[in-house]
Amino acid sequence: MIGDYAYLNARVRSLKGGLLSEPDYETALACASLDELVTFLESTAYAPAVGEAMTLTKGIAGVEEGLRRDLQRTIDHIVSTAGGRPKELLILVLGRWELFNLKTVLRGLHAHSGIENVMGNTLPFGRLDEVALQELARQPDIKAAIDLLVQWRVPYAPDLRRAYPVYRARGDLQVLELALDRAFFASGLRRSDPGRSDEAVVADCLRREIDLLLLSYALRAMHHAPTETAPEEIFIPGGKTITRAIFLRLCAARTLGEFMEAVPLSPYTACLTARAPRYLEVRRLSALDRALHTCFVLDMMRLVLGDPLSIPLAIGYLWRKVNEVTNLRLIARGKYAALPREDIEALMLRAG
Repeated sequence: MIGDYAYLNARVRSLKGGLLSEPDYETALACASLDELVTFLESTAYAPAVGEAMTLTKGIAGVEEGLRRDLQRTIDHIVSTAGGRPKELLILVLGRWELFNLKTVLRGLHAHSGIENVMGNTLPFGRLDEVALQELARQPDIKAAIDLLVQWRVPYAPDLRRAYPVYRARGDLQVLELALDRAFFASGLRRSDPGRSDEAVVADCLRREIDLLLLSYALRAMHHAPTETAPEEIFIPGGKTITRAIFLRLCAARTLGEFMEAVPLSPYTACLTARAPRYLEVRRLSALDRALHTCFVLDMMRLVLGDPLSIPLAIGYLWRKVNEVTNLRLIARGKYAALPREDIEALMLRAG
């Protein structure tokens, strides 16, 4: 297995050297306009993809298309470089971003958003590439989109089809998103062998993300009126520390103190503890929820410092690359809308 990772990780280390540095980010943020940002990107590893895209589409659409193309090529390169079990594990890891894109399209159809709004919030690649996502977003309703996914034999489609009658009765999109999450995590944990060190890393990432989703839901439940979907229906099995019993206690909490008492010891505990005083000051749930997501993403990006002869290096790099593209899209949109620098930076996540 070590030999399977030697070449892959050599390529990943090479790609890692092309990631933006902190001075690069400072230069991008200091750009006075979108045109100036394009000039900066043309001096980086993004130059080929952005240049190609800008010959076809100008303005913000061209920049975002260039960033999308670069991400697509990077992911395709990493996956094609891998072989055997490492390749299967990478495809499994990438599935969580495929899930994100699919949820984004379903949310757009549910809210009757235009295709441009929907596609502007996706990062298309892989099996559900830009063409496929556009075709989904063009469907007249969610039922038609699910039927198309079934026709394409997308693994999550049967779960969506089974959940659709409940969604139709309640009009609650969370029913469909929960069906996607359960299908994805159950399949991922079933396909990873925790007895092997590289696969244990993947399983641990999945389990920690389950905990993240459950903690986020419980936080929302603490401050919002109950919906038709009971906590028992929301629970996703397989988490690292959040069992069914703990999840129900978290959802029953009505104060931050009660919630913190129910949170088990985990990497998220320190994040919540550090951000709790700020929450009490401004009474904004988003501060806690963002702290949780930031903690998770930063830990995933730190995997790039892991075992050079196993899967963590590639996983950590993928997280850093997707986060970098996300940051650049935020900067591009901010420059296009002439937002103050501090407003753009507030939305970004930098690995440091």
